[in-house]
Amino acid sequence: LNTSVRPGTSIRLVVQSRRRMVRDALCAYLSGRPEFDIVGQTAGIAGLIALCSLRRPAVVLVDAPSLSVEIVDGLRGLREAFPTTEVVVAYSELTSSAFGAAVQAGITALIPCSRGLEAIIRAVRRRGGTVAGAEGGAAALTEREMQIISLLGTGSSVPEIADTLQIS
Repeated sequence: LNTSVRPGTSIRLVVQSRRRMVRDALCAYLSGRPEFDIVGQTAGIAGLIALCSLRRPAVVLVDAPSLSVEIVDGLRGLREAFPTTEVVVAYSELTSSAFGAAVQAGITALIPCSRGLEAIIRAVRRRGGTVAGAEGGAAALTEREMQIISLLGTGSSVPEIADTLQIS
């Protein structure tokens, strides 16, 4: 997967947030950057599949202040319907069960909101990459190792990772 953006191209992006002000602010800010082409926005997870079917984004940016297993289940349906569309989730709160569900659902990137807008933009710009084993091959890492690496990729510290995964 080529994660760089070629000069003269832009990343087709859909923004989802149930919070209208956040959604509008993200769309306004990102549409002013040449590397992004905002092709749609929606308030609900349920509307993402219909929107993605119409607009075919490369990346979906999801604002999920409190990421729950229910939200992840909705995103699982999106990943199944559009396996090449990257899903980047910005969250404030994340339980270990929601994290495990997100890894299993194939969420491309989980970015804590505490890392700021630039971290979210970097994740969208990179389009997140791929999860080991997502292309049908055998994963070289265990599930726990993939969880730790994924959290390291979000910029989480060792104590934050231990807390999220409920390990020492």
